[in-house]
Amino acid sequence: MSKTYQEFASENLAGFGWDMAADAIPDLGTSKRVMNGIVAWFNSNPETTRRILDDSNISDGLWNQGFFTDWPALYQCFSQSTVGWFASTYDDLVACLERAQRAVDEQPSDPISNVNEVVGDG
Repeated sequence: MSKTYQEFASENLAGFGWDMAADAIPDLGTSKRVMNGIVAWFNSNPETTRRILDDSNISDGLWNQGFFTDWPALYQCFSQSTVGWFASTYDDLVACLERAQRAVDEQPSDPISNVNEVVGDG
């Protein structure tokens, strides 16, 4: 049986020490939209501000401004990061999600259990 994007993403996140159930992860489009919204805001700041933010835990601010509305469980990854604060956390999350997307595309199709389903009843 094929795995879903959410199942692969959950496994990938666990590799970084984040515990997020597959059912807490939205579809690929929503995941991308949330992550792109966060990085677009971050990149809209002047360089000095980005450097300050990068050394800070900004998860509460992101939460309070609605960045996690479509993916509430993502808050935990940012607030309990073990890899640093914003940029390192963001980069690792993106890597997990991109790997999950590739894993879905690369997984073999389900094997056919009955040859008659392919060739028909002779």
